[in-house]
Order: sequence, then structure tokens, then C-alpha cells
Amino acid sequence: MNELPRRTFLLAITLAACTRRVDGPRCAHCGMRADAAPPFRCGAETADGPLLFDAPRCLFAYRAAHPGALRGLWVVEYYGGGRIAADQVHYVVGSSRIGPMGHDLIPVAPSEAARFAHDHGGRVVEFAAIDAAVLRSLDP
Repeated sequence: MNELPRRTFLLAITLAACTRRVDGPRCAHCGMRADAAPPFRCGAETADGPLLFDAPRCLFAYRAAHPGALRGLWVVEYYGGGRIAADQVHYVVGSSRIGPMGHDLIPVAPSEAARFAHDHGGRVVEFAAIDAAVLRSLDP
């Protein structure tokens, strides 16, 4: 087979795969696919219905930008993998665990937070202490 038609065919296949529109839930804050990394997926309710986020970082950034708009915040707990109320876990900030948006707030059961921080680095922060300074500390 001639090399030029083969390369043209491979290029066409690659372009088709890369430009294919991918449907699915989108993060209400950044627009990234909210199901791209299910362990980081989280959500909340608004007066208009449920919102999904691709990572706790986006959930808390949205919450800061829309005070009082969210209720029923939930995250996926790191070790158990189950959905849990966001105020029922602690968060490890600055760990080696990277989420879909880069450095993130890792939701961990309070009884496991110190172990996670020991194993992966970072510091433990409670739900009520997550503010603009904590979110800024996630940026490199």
C-alpha cells in the first residue's frame, strides 16, 4: 500500500476520533465532563434542580461565587467510594492525589483524614474552614 493514502486514512480516523462530540453531564462551574473521574464527582441542589461538578474544587468555587444558592452538597468519600454529605467529611488540601482539575480537596472520612494526610501529604481542613484562601492554595 502506498504510504500517502495510508497516512491520509490514519489522519482521517484520528481527526474523526478527536473531534467527536462527547455528550454527558457537565460541571456547573467549569464545563468539564462531570463523570470523567467518578471518584471526584460531586453535586448539590439549587432552586432550579440538581447540579453536578467534576471535582470538589469546582463545587466549593461555585459555592463561593453563589452564596446561599446551593443546598444538599455531596461528595464521594475517598476510601469508601460512596456518596456522602459534604459537611460530613474532612478535606485534605495539598496532597499528592491529583483530581481532574489538578490539585484538589480530597474528601475523607474524619476517622481516616490523618492517615490520608500521612500517606499522601497535605493538611486536613474541615468543611466549615474551606474559604477563598483554601481554594487559592490549590493553584500551583
